[in-house]
Amino acid sequence: WEDLGPQEFALRPVGTGSYILEDWGEDGGRSLLRAYSSSWRAPVHFDRLEVIYPLRDSVVRRQALESGEIDITVQVSFDDLKDLEAQGFTTQILQVPQIRALGFSNLGGEGSPLNDVRVRQALNYAVDKKAIAEVFYYNEVEVVGQGAIPGTAGYNPEIRPYPYDPDRARALLEEAGFGDGFELDAEAEIGQAQVIYEKAAQDLARVGVTMNVRAVVASIWLQKYFSSEWGDTEVLSVVWNAGAYRDTIRALEQYSCLKPQPFFCEPSLVPAIEATGAMFDPIQRDRALQDIM
Repeated sequence: WEDLGPQEFALRPVGTGSYILEDWGEDGGRSLLRAYSSSWRAPVHFDRLEVIYPLRDSVVRRQALESGEIDITVQVSFDDLKDLEAQGFTTQILQVPQIRALGFSNLGGEGSPLNDVRVRQALNYAVDKKAIAEVFYYNEVEVVGQGAIPGTAGYNPEIRPYPYDPDRARALLEEAGFGDGFELDAEAEIGQAQVIYEKAAQDLARVGVTMNVRAVVASIWLQKYFSSEWGDTEVLSVVWNAGAYRDTIRALEQYSCLKPQPFFCEPSLVPAIEATGAMFDPIQRDRALQDIM
């Protein structure tokens, strides 16, 4: 580090992995990795790997796969899976420990309909999450009622998803004084999940709630998420993320007063969240996380 400095050191990393990064691919877009025979897990089958980064479009990735230009690709469109399997390709679907949601801030915003628990419940009843799982994810994901999926530390099996019940949603809105509906401004990060939020907006419209969804680029979304300064936006597309170690604590800290510049803060939960960091019995800790959920 002293000899090279941070810039040069970053270009010549030292590690113990299976492959040595020989070329970053700054010129041609192809990163080259060669087998490292002295690794603690030396490669057995491949002595060279070429990783192509610039193929950001799923259609282009599929074409490169079919033409033989590449052997492996990721994030293939669900619409292409069956066709690729028919051509003899092997596909694998991994359900990542993330829950897509619509987040709101409970700091400020006096007079917002979202301050009423009945309104929040109504929004959950109004969205047909099962249809989203079936249509957009080909039944490869599960509908949950919490910020975690089964197999994640802290997942609470006793919490059931909100069923799709638009009639109950309308009744709750009426009870809360919003029988004529109301309007929400939402922002969703541009990407594959954008259609999910548009579907949610369609479902909400059926119970009288107009949610205007505006697509924003990742840089703007990140700025709003980390600063918690949303401007006129009342709802933001968010993810309850338990990666990469399948533990709910990451998301619980982000959706609490513990997040630097939080957008959602419930002080009574902070001691319980912090206490899990000192629990060494995995069963006790899992139960504590479930209770927080």
